[in-house]
Amino acid sequence: MKLKLLLSPNSVKLGFSLIEILVVISIIAVLAGLSATGFNLFKQQQAASQARLQLVYLEDGLQLYYEDYGTYPEGNVTNLYLELFGEVDANGNLPKEVDPYLPELQSGSMKPEWVMNIQGKGFVIVDPWKNPYQYKFDSREMEDYELYSLGKDDKDSSDDIGREDDY
Repeated sequence: MKLKLLLSPNSVKLGFSLIEILVVISIIAVLAGLSATGFNLFKQQQAASQARLQLVYLEDGLQLYYEDYGTYPEGNVTNLYLELFGEVDANGNLPKEVDPYLPELQSGSMKPEWVMNIQGKGFVIVDPWKNPYQYKFDSREMEDYELYSLGKDDKDSSDDIGREDDY
């Protein structure tokens, strides 16, 4: 008989209260927000690392070019692509007999996301944010080339990658 009194409907708590549910939902929302922020930060750091790696590849190609010609390619990033790869067809493919300085960056190769055909400019080498790298060399005015990424914002700012003060 005592057992029956302990299990009476008035003494048994069924389910959760509204406040308990709201507390749990709030905790889940805070944790989700923190992980989304952390993931975005991770993605930005990964893109910056990838841009630094691309710059190393490009600098290697520029050094090979320099060893062959005794100077760096003149002009901007479009000229840089043409000099490091040669003339390409409409799809960005080289003639079979051409051996580019950086085959891993050739459009249609294992890294096609590094090359983009920008209407009016031709093929250019792009950073992880799909913005063209900035390249400049004028042998009459400069001793060395400038090569860098403007970063995520595509503006001349503190997030630029590859500037002299970035290393």
